[in-house]
Amino acid sequence: VFDVAFEQLSGRGLVAYANTTAATIAYRIWNGSGFSSQMGLGIGTAGVTNRIIDLIAKPDSNQIMLLVSEGSATPDLRAMLWNGTEFNTSTQVTITTELDTTSDEQGYSGDWEELSGDFNVFYGENTVLNIIERSFANGAWQAAANGFSGNGGDIRFVRVATYPATDRQMACWT
Repeated sequence: VFDVAFEQLSGRGLVAYANTTAATIAYRIWNGSGFSSQMGLGIGTAGVTNRIIDLIAKPDSNQIMLLVSEGSATPDLRAMLWNGTEFNTSTQVTITTELDTTSDEQGYSGDWEELSGDFNVFYGENTVLNIIERSFANGAWQAAANGFSGNGGDIRFVRVATYPATDRQMACWT
């Protein structure tokens, strides 16, 4: 349970991972020749197993969005923005407490729109059985919006990708 992404302007690497000893999220910065010391991150619930960690780099920027799912039967999904210097705690949000997945599945995905610079996360929620979209636009999280029908079934895996040089995104799920 870890991920790595590179700041697109500076080229520095950000590695986020589950610190299983403390049951928290930790991270380090790669400067091209070595890693920083381990730093803790106050996201999620201390003592709860973090299942999946995603870092998604924003094009032409040093910003990176962190997505973390935690828990078991219906995991929480949380997000926080790396601003190129630190994780901005004012951008931390619990996207849902009812992710429609189990610990071995990734029922969410996110990507940056290339023109607007907005970040969209698509996910399945346990009680809705639809794909829901939540956007980070103009520095703030927007209200969740129902996206697409999940055809009445569980949503286990979600992937989203942005068409180059547009704000159009394709979301696929099963």
